[in-house]
Amino acid sequence: MNKSLSFKYFKYEYIKNLKMLLYMGVVGFVCYIIPLFSMEPNIHTKTTNVGLIITLFALACYIIPIFMNAYRYNKKLANRNYSCPISRFALFNVNYLVGLINIITFYTVFYFLGMLIVAIKLPAYAIVYYIPLYFVILLIGICVYTLNYFIASRANTVIDAVIFIIMYTFVFSMIVGVVQDLFPASYKVNEKFITFSEFAQWGDAYNKCIATNKSLMIVDDSPVFIWSEPVITVTDCIVTFVVLPIVAITSYVLLMIMAKKESAENTSEISNSYFGYRVLNPVYMTCAIALCIYTYSFNENILTLLILIGIFTVLYLALNFIYYRKFKLPMKEWIIYGATIVVGVILALIMVNNKSEGTVYVLQFLRHLRQLQI
Repeated sequence: MNKSLSFKYFKYEYIKNLKMLLYMGVVGFVCYIIPLFSMEPNIHTKTTNVGLIITLFALACYIIPIFMNAYRYNKKLANRNYSCPISRFALFNVNYLVGLINIITFYTVFYFLGMLIVAIKLPAYAIVYYIPLYFVILLIGICVYTLNYFIASRANTVIDAVIFIIMYTFVFSMIVGVVQDLFPASYKVNEKFITFSEFAQWGDAYNKCIATNKSLMIVDDSPVFIWSEPVITVTDCIVTFVVLPIVAITSYVLLMIMAKKESAENTSEISNSYFGYRVLNPVYMTCAIALCIYTYSFNENILTLLILIGIFTVLYLALNFIYYRKFKLPMKEWIIYGATIVVGVILALIMVNNKSEGTVYVLQFLRHLRQLQI
């Protein structure tokens, strides 16, 4: 009986959200198909415009999770959905799957329609490379969608959901940026941990494969290679085929575990999840302080450093105002703020000390501090 009700709910949600798929189709036609038809049939342009559909698919992976969690941000919708005679597990799964099916349908239809147009207008292009690119981007999209769906489910308002997703887009990159300076690596790879980064990396690489009819090359992360060639780095492969799937699976498991505790009482209330402001704010502030001090203070850019710390402090406080929905913050937040400054400075000093001339830089930093006090 429960399975029958779950299927009926799935059918209801799918039909209800067909309008969303229609809107996505209109955007895809205007932003992707029309530009393809207007594309000049000139092989020397070396472009397939495949980046347009990848960009639209990527945007859908960030926006649709918020729409599919919309019932959690409205008390009337929350009461209706949570009163359905189906489990929380089924409720979350249905909304997750309906959104995922919609974005995959949109991506698949317009991707292969675009491939057909390019094959007709530019028959000299290596159309066969569209196939592996489709599956790689599909994998990235599913992983990013799953992560963003989980993040959006931790928010109790639309504004919080948008902020959470934006913060998670860059938080992994900031953490990796600190770690790679704590344990100095040959090459910087933190930008590859921005959640939309791999859409661009693989799209650009395979676009060159299609336009030049050259095979994709996997290279190390050394910046010394010809960017005009279709290359992808080892780190890109690790992030795409290992890191993102692990993050997606973890997000889905956490989503199902926490589904049992969900209730309509939390709707529109303060988003008090540990996957939200409570942890993100201190992590961002700590990483920002560490990276700013490490980057600017030892080049005698003390003024720039102070300005950046001021900007991050304002952002930190602004996010806390949004979190608590008032300007008077509890004392614990000021204690946490002070702790982030201390931890950030300690991390920065460790990062500097790991450089070959670390001791000299630390002395310069202390001298600058004394000059400021004077």
